[in-house]
Amino acid sequence: MAFYSGTIKYMDVVEPYHPERILRQFGHVQSIPDLPYRPLEAHRGPSANKYSVKYGFQQDNWERWRNHLLAPEVRGDKAEFEFLATPATYLGFSKCLIP
Repeated sequence: MAFYSGTIKYMDVVEPYHPERILRQFGHVQSIPDLPYRPLEAHRGPSANKYSVKYGFQQDNWERWRNHLLAPEVRGDKAEFEFLATPATYLGFSKCLIP
């Protein structure tokens, strides 16, 4: 797992990368992550498999990669048990899932 958090570009495709949203899967205590990156544009086509999403990309992300590393306090401590997460995580997710 890379601790870089930002957008990743390959040719003309830009995708968000959020390692802070999956820390628990790698044995870290996970807190509630920030909101994911929002696309600049999103278009849905006539069928479900036709869509287009565009994220902003700044070329200097790669020149200033240290600015995009997760801080040690955001990475979370190694969990005693892999399923361990903070109580705030469950509370935060339940607020998102239960209207």
